[in-house]
Amino acid sequence: MTKKCSQCGTDNTDDARFCDKCGYVLEDQPVGGGGPITGPGGSEPEVEQGNQGGGNQVEPGLQCPNPLCRAPLRPEDEFCPSCGERVKPATPPIDGGGGLGPIVEPLIGLAGRFTVLEFNEDVVIPAGKTEATIGRQDPQSGAFPEVDLDKFDAINKGVSRRHCKLSFQGGIVYVEDLNSVNHTFLRQQQLTPGQKYALNDGDEIILGKLRLVYHVK
Repeated sequence: MTKKCSQCGTDNTDDARFCDKCGYVLEDQPVGGGGPITGPGGSEPEVEQGNQGGGNQVEPGLQCPNPLCRAPLRPEDEFCPSCGERVKPATPPIDGGGGLGPIVEPLIGLAGRFTVLEFNEDVVIPAGKTEATIGRQDPQSGAFPEVDLDKFDAINKGVSRRHCKLSFQGGIVYVEDLNSVNHTFLRQQQLTPGQKYALNDGDEIILGKLRLVYHVK
């Protein structure tokens, strides 16, 4: 007898409490009694202890990647204590060419760098901030973006003084076009000004004609 996951449809063994494929909590999981609930692979998910006994605390900004859960996480959590979804890779990621890509540690603020492809040079994103403007410096107008692209011939590439903005919210980095003259493109799609779009490791963004690749580390 098998137990079907209502999230992805995978057949699991009758005694399974979490789906072997997606980690979702199976619907007929017993409540209370019967021993501790274990996550995929047999490890026991850690439960937040609050202030009791001086235990590790939930760190602000770390959340379960499952959009139906979003429970707070601690840096050491391997599985979400609420839904059981794996939040750290079980094995080193493999480059499968078109897969989901490597799983990265949850961020606690903006971090990483952009590689300017035409110049093969990196620009570091100020770490720990919750917002950072990308553009080109112009002292006369008082424009001093946190990510300054002026040295990369930005003015001739169509980069505005305040072209777009990075923001950090709920463990996710977003990019937002600031009504730039020559637009911002993410994964070859033009962004709607004022709307936030999730930015993932390895994503290419284009500011005017200047191509950048985002790296978390």
